[in-house]
Amino acid sequence: DLKAFAADAASAFPQAGWEARTRDAVSPQFSRNLDRFAQLLTLVALTALVAGGAGVANAVQGFVERKRAQFAILKALGAEGSRVFKIALAEVLAAASLAIVLGLVVGAAIPWGAAQALRDLADLPVSASLDAQGALYGALYGLLVVLIFALVPLGRAHEVPVAALLRDDQRGATLARYRAGAGAAAIALAALVVATSFDVKLGAAYVAAAVAAFALLRGAAWVAMRLARSLPRLRDARLRFALANIWRPKSLTPALMISIGLTQTLLISLALVEGAIHNELARADAGEIPNFFFIDVPKAQTEAFVDFLSAEAPGARIEHVPMMRGRIVAVKDASIDKTAVADDAKWALEGDRGVTFSSTIPANSALAEGEWWPASYVGPPLVSLEQKVAEGLGLTVGDSIRVNVLGREITAKVANLRRVDWRSYAINFIMVFSPNVFAGAPYTELFTVAYGAPSVAARDAKDARLAREAAKRFPSIVSVRVKDALAAIDKIAGQLALAARAAAGLAIVTAVLALASALASGQRARLHDSVVLKTLGATRLWLATAYALEFGLVGLAASLIAVAAGSAAAYA
Repeated sequence: DLKAFAADAASAFPQAGWEARTRDAVSPQFSRNLDRFAQLLTLVALTALVAGGAGVANAVQGFVERKRAQFAILKALGAEGSRVFKIALAEVLAAASLAIVLGLVVGAAIPWGAAQALRDLADLPVSASLDAQGALYGALYGLLVVLIFALVPLGRAHEVPVAALLRDDQRGATLARYRAGAGAAAIALAALVVATSFDVKLGAAYVAAAVAAFALLRGAAWVAMRLARSLPRLRDARLRFALANIWRPKSLTPALMISIGLTQTLLISLALVEGAIHNELARADAGEIPNFFFIDVPKAQTEAFVDFLSAEAPGARIEHVPMMRGRIVAVKDASIDKTAVADDAKWALEGDRGVTFSSTIPANSALAEGEWWPASYVGPPLVSLEQKVAEGLGLTVGDSIRVNVLGREITAKVANLRRVDWRSYAINFIMVFSPNVFAGAPYTELFTVAYGAPSVAARDAKDARLAREAAKRFPSIVSVRVKDALAAIDKIAGQLALAARAAAGLAIVTAVLALASALASGQRARLHDSVVLKTLGATRLWLATAYALEFGLVGLAASLIAVAAGSAAAYA
């Protein structure tokens, strides 16, 4: 048993600094990132599902209208309104259940197809499996979305009298119980999203954003309808007809605003986030960040390496600091295994971290709490921590932290917290110790070198020459070209964004289906209007233009709201 073996080894050698990694958990950070990405895809797909909820509402409304005569007959035969509602609900749930089962079958089949493709392409021993828990959650998501959007339209037939149904009278109110039921389903969906989230904060933020988006789009629809109604009488009859359709009773404006607005908000936010990532990673070509990191420079070769870099890259900005590897083993005298750590700080506990010592505050960082030690400080070990990591570990100024460095455990007092500008790509560490802690200890130097060039091609040529000469003169020193590292990250980010966009493509499909459902639900009323207008001389082109103006204006309003909401979501 791999897990038992790793646990026994850690128990037998608690201070060895080992980190056990098994084939099913190669890296805790990688596993967490994979879980986060899976959650992102789930939330994107859920957004598509919710965006299609407007289509569900329209479809159910059309279903109720088509079945009006049958419901009237049932009521005439003595059926109560609640019984009619239950019959209609049973039909809707039967159709929804069939759709959910089909979706689960197709979704469950995809991993087997992907595994077979990987086996054929790369001859890898890839095996597929069924995530029963994920399938169950997916089914619950679908069922709750159906209930949220179907209960209110179904409830409208409850209090409609038989005479009204038979007279083609579309009046009728929805009882409060059905609105409450839809609200309860919405609360259950929100609770399920948060409860099943890998990152609870992200799940809660998604729920809050979804509620805000719904409120914003519903409010925008109300404003658009009021504005369309308050406009002065226009000379163009087609435009008057389009505006009247926007604000008239049972208008499609709210449903279309929600489905189109949510879809566009999702796509815009994904596009802006992807663009921001690409722009950040493209800074290597702009000469704003170091060209190289040089790792494991022996202390005895520091001066020689500085001279080498100065000769190969005249005028370059050269920085170097001492570096050792250390592992956090205890926080406030409590083992890290027994310490509650925030998700965004767990990476700091995974294996060894780079540590350094300094008599001055490192560049590109500023004190957030506490004071820096004097340059000639001699006393108990002190350490400066990066602020966010310290908060994630529950540490503040005056607390203690124990670190294993070179096999020696050092308990240091937190002297201050720093805000670090990691975007500078300059040398910085989450832990900086006072110099007296490592007096006489063996260490290596970490170098960065930054220089400019007249063009990207010249910069690449200069990078290649420097890397080649460094390997010849100092074969034991590891060189890392920053541009290559960022290009690899950019490639991975692009692939992840492609997967997210593919999932977001479902939202486009659901928006189209919602539009089709909206047209179908109002078909009877539109046919009636079209017949009357044709009797008065309207042509097909006239009607097509009027309807195009109606949907175009609604789509434009939804797009403007989506641009603002998507930009805000991407910025957040």
